[in-house]
Amino acid sequence: MMKKFIDPFSDWGFKRIFGRESSKDLLKSFLNELFLGEFEVSDLTYLNNEQSGDWEYLRGIVYDIHCYASDGREFIVEMQKSRQEHFIARSVYYTCRAIVNKVPRGPWNYDFMPVYTVCFLDYVEPLLSCDEFRVDMGLADLRDGRVLSERFRVVYLQLPLFKKSALHCETKFDKWIYSLKNMMTLKDMPFITEDPIYQRLAEISDLSQLTMSERESYERQMRYFNDLYSTCRASHKEGVELGLKLGKDEGIAIGKAEGTKEGSQKKAYSIAQKMLDMGLPDEVICEATGLSQEDLHRLRRI
Repeated sequence: MMKKFIDPFSDWGFKRIFGRESSKDLLKSFLNELFLGEFEVSDLTYLNNEQSGDWEYLRGIVYDIHCYASDGREFIVEMQKSRQEHFIARSVYYTCRAIVNKVPRGPWNYDFMPVYTVCFLDYVEPLLSCDEFRVDMGLADLRDGRVLSERFRVVYLQLPLFKKSALHCETKFDKWIYSLKNMMTLKDMPFITEDPIYQRLAEISDLSQLTMSERESYERQMRYFNDLYSTCRASHKEGVELGLKLGKDEGIAIGKAEGTKEGSQKKAYSIAQKMLDMGLPDEVICEATGLSQEDLHRLRRI
C-alpha cells in the first residue's frame, strides 16, 4: 500500500511537523494538551537547536527542537526512534544544559523559568520500569513524592504502550498521540471534523503536498536509515552464522567480528558516528561496525 503521510518519527518528518515556524501552531497545540491543567502556551519562539559549550569543558549538543514560550518557559522536544544506552541520563543532561545556559552575566539569585524536556520514545525504555505510556520525572522527595521544584521536568512518552483505538480516544491529547503513532498506516487523518488542528496536521504531513525538493530530502533520509538498518541486520546474521560454524565462545566472537567488520578502522568510526547521531542502540552499532562499547564511549567524548 502506498504511504499517504510522512513518517512523523523520522528526523525530517518530526521537524517538519513540530520544528518549523510555519507549523508552530501544531507544536503549541500539542504542548497545551500535554500540560493541560498546568499552564497554557500562548506563543512559541524557536531557538537555535545547536548549543555550543560556553566553557571549555562543555561539549556542544544538538536538540531536535528547542523553543520557549512567551512567559519564559523553555521546551526541548526530542524524538528517539531506537533504544540508546543511557538515554535517560542523556535527557537529564540536555535539560540541565538548558538550565546552565540561562545563567546571566553578573550577580544572579538562581531564579529561572522552568525547563521541560519532552521525549517521544518509539520503544519501551527498560529503565522506566513501568507499563505506563506517559512517565513524568522531576525533583521530588523520595519518601512521599512531594515535588520540590517545578523548574525541572522530563516527560517520557513510550509510544508502543499507547494502545487506544481511534474510538477510545477521549481527550485531545489521546487523539494527538493516536494520529502520530498510526500516521504511516492511515488512509485519512482522523478527527479532522472535530478540530481544525488535525486538518492542519493532515496537510503538513501529506506526502502529495511536498515539493520535489522536500520529497527528495525526505526520501533520501528514509533510504539512508533503511540502508543502515538493513546493513545492521545482514551483518548480525552473517556474524551469527559464521560463529555457529566455528564453535561456541571463540566462534561467536570471531563470527561477529567478521560479520560486522567493514573497511578500515577509520571507516568504522565514521559509520558509528553517523549511527550515534541517528540515535541507534549501542548494541546495533557494535554489531554493524565491529567497534566495542569503549570505542563508542570514546566517540561520544570527541
